[in-house]
Amino acid sequence: MAASDQPLRTSGEPAVSSICAVRAGWQDLAPEAHAAAAAYRVIADDVPTALGHCASGRELIDIGFADDVRTAAQLDSGGAVPLLRDGAFIPA
Repeated sequence: MAASDQPLRTSGEPAVSSICAVRAGWQDLAPEAHAAAAAYRVIADDVPTALGHCASGRELIDIGFADDVRTAAQLDSGGAVPLLRDGAFIPA
């Protein structure tokens, strides 16, 4: 199937970033960020299931990355985000 024949699929990653910004209490965010946060409130009680049912989540699970999807669904589980430097992740 040519790229132009594929159905349009929205990406969840920008929404997740927006949700994090709202949860962190950032101010003066774009309306889209607040819309993403409102959408998050719908799935907040079961984020792992919601991520597992989205298109990217299903694809990852189908190719053996179910643990990664579960890890991505964890909220407030880490104290820092690793930095990408010279092609490798390092502690922040």
